[in-house]
Amino acid sequence: MLGAKIVTKTIKAVSISKFEKMLEFAEETQIQTLRRIISYNKNTLFGKAHNFGEIHTIRDFQHNVPIYNYYKLRPYIRQMLSGKTNVLFSDRQMWWVKSSGTTGDPKLYPISESRITGDQKIGTRMVLSYLLWDKENIKILKGKMLSFTAAAIMEYINNIPVGYISGVMAATQSRLIKHLMAIPQYVINITDPSKKYYETLVHALKNNITLISGASSFIVKALKFLFDPKMMSKVLDDPRVKVSQKANISILYSNAKNYKVKDIWNNLRLIAWSAVDIKPYKKWFNQYVGDVDFFEFYTGSEGMYAFQLYENENLVLNVDKYFFEFVPEDEWFNKQHPRRLTISEVKKGHRYVLLVTSSSGLYSYTIDDVIEVVKTDPVMIRVIGKVGRVLNIATEKITEKEINMALNIAAERTNSIIGEYIVVPKIANGQGRYPVSYTHLTLPTN
Repeated sequence: MLGAKIVTKTIKAVSISKFEKMLEFAEETQIQTLRRIISYNKNTLFGKAHNFGEIHTIRDFQHNVPIYNYYKLRPYIRQMLSGKTNVLFSDRQMWWVKSSGTTGDPKLYPISESRITGDQKIGTRMVLSYLLWDKENIKILKGKMLSFTAAAIMEYINNIPVGYISGVMAATQSRLIKHLMAIPQYVINITDPSKKYYETLVHALKNNITLISGASSFIVKALKFLFDPKMMSKVLDDPRVKVSQKANISILYSNAKNYKVKDIWNNLRLIAWSAVDIKPYKKWFNQYVGDVDFFEFYTGSEGMYAFQLYENENLVLNVDKYFFEFVPEDEWFNKQHPRRLTISEVKKGHRYVLLVTSSSGLYSYTIDDVIEVVKTDPVMIRVIGKVGRVLNIATEKITEKEINMALNIAAERTNSIIGEYIVVPKIANGQGRYPVSYTHLTLPTN
């Protein structure tokens, strides 16, 4: 047993050490990443149209390939939807991923076999990085992961499954991650929300949950069901839930009005979150979940871009799996041909629109996200919000991130727990203000 622990620790250290070396030489790693993607896909329809065979440098790439968005890429995607292969990438297509339509109508993205392989390695990398934060963190491997995802398979197009990225990630993860998962595949593919939450809780209560993962707002919504007398009464009547767990929860219900999620899963250590900023929910987690670590990862339908390598709240980019370009935010709308900077050219404190090139057919593709560089050695970022999504009645350009930070401070000072909120600009007597209307995040009652 001791030998196994030493081997595990060595594997963790070597794996993360290798990645840290890539971050140290990020520009060189990015050049290698771009060359690999271009080389593999030079004979595709897209590659031939953009003369991939003549690309030898980053500047060649930027000269041959303009900035793409979904609507410019759609003619290629339509050909793939009709069954044509070797269009955007040369390897096998494994999935169609349906976006949730954050910035418009839902979109379909083709997912290549090489992207799935790459994302599997990133998933393992994220777990290993957390284990190195503290020697006690290895305890998460003694339990299971409760993940809240959308469906991985909703339909098929030309025998290729169609699903949402969170479900696809869960269905295609590495052996290590799959070993940790508490929720079976058939539950992941349930589309009815009430039935899905019910089945998720039933399976979760059968396990020793040490890690919870998902979009922050989904995690909060799902965990609230643990305090819902109607839902829990139904769940506790399910014969699949262990008798010991039923007894434990019944005692909590009868004797502890203010029990926490950690009273149910005593070994819960980590909330791994993405999407909506978790800061406004932190007070809720402290009050109703208990003392846990928080781990952020930055992902979307188009890729797994970055994650929290260290205990600080900043993110490192997956420089060996994706090629990134950075357009200065102030040039995005103001210049016809804005600069496309590489990772070695970004500056601390500056904001950029992020462009992604992947092994799954995206090239200099805008994901409509604005990031801020908070450190340059190695480059670390934080996500600011969507392009153009700012409040700006007096040239102040307040972002989503800044609104969330302000709400978090206000919640602390007023002892409030923020749920959903809306901000409405208002001008009165020549002065601009932003009244905020929010719901207090409470628990269900009888």
